[in-house]
Parts: sequence; structure tokens; C-alpha cells
Amino acid sequence: MTISKWLIALICSGSALTGFMVTMAVQSNSECNSLAEHQQQQRDADTSFEARPNTRGGVKGY
Repeated sequence: MTISKWLIALICSGSALTGFMVTMAVQSNSECNSLAEHQQQQRDADTSFEARPNTRGGVKGY
């Protein structure tokens, strides 16, 4: 059974397109996870900052 060059080219192109789509999906997912992690760290830092006592003393006139 002979497979034509066009069929082989079509299979290779489909494989490359599928690989590209999977790569983009994984990359997009990792960017979303990175953004969510950054936002969580920012919230943690804000909470930590708000929880600290004011050690500068009473500054009046501001």
C-alpha cells in the first residue's frame, strides 16, 4: 500500500498544528497560574503590612 506524498504532508501539518495548539494551551495555563500566584503573594504582603503595629509613634499635623 503506497501512501502519497500529499497524505504524508497533511499528516505532518496536522501533527504540527496540534502540537502548536497544545503548547499554547499549556503556556496560557502556566501564565494564568503565575498571575494567580503573584496576586496571592501581593494579598499576603498587604495583609502582613496591615497587621504590623505602628511603631513610628504619634505623628501629628498630617
